[in-house]
Amino acid sequence: MSQTFDNLINSNKGKDLLNVIENLLESNILNISQYLQFPNVKDLEKSDPKHYNTLVLFSQGDYIQYSKKSSSYITLSSKMQWKLKMITFLQIASRTKFFNIDSLQELLDIKSDIEINKLFYDISSEKWAKLKVNIQNNTVKILEVKSRDNVDNLDEVLLKLEKWLGKIENVEDFLNKESKSLSSL
Repeated sequence: MSQTFDNLINSNKGKDLLNVIENLLESNILNISQYLQFPNVKDLEKSDPKHYNTLVLFSQGDYIQYSKKSSSYITLSSKMQWKLKMITFLQIASRTKFFNIDSLQELLDIKSDIEINKLFYDISSEKWAKLKVNIQNNTVKILEVKSRDNVDNLDEVLLKLEKWLGKIENVEDFLNKESKSLSSL
């Protein structure tokens, strides 16, 4: 489906491009920052800043940001709002492994238990995250979460990767020494 949007964005301009973008925002595509690089889309920054800002919002922002400055963005359809709530959940889940469900409902402006359960179901069925919901404790545990377009803690991730590589090199050195020791026997 991503290839279809690539082609549509490349081949459309003006009002037709705006319709493609709105369909993209309603789709189940999670990582959309790549579309900000398309020349047609870059042109929107000046010609239609609300559509451009909305793409940036879905790539890097969250529902809370939208709620505070909704006039900076296009009017979101209910499907777009729902997707943005799901993306916001993923953004938070990438940093926090446990949630109080009531707090999450308040944060995402979700009014009912049915709606929060639908959020958990939709996120799981899209395979955007693996969750474990504990109704008795009113919590949700994040077992796994897909990454968004941007990584908020990139420096932290790079540091962990460097440490991990250092440990691998130490193990490799140790194994080489042991191998030489055993071969000399």
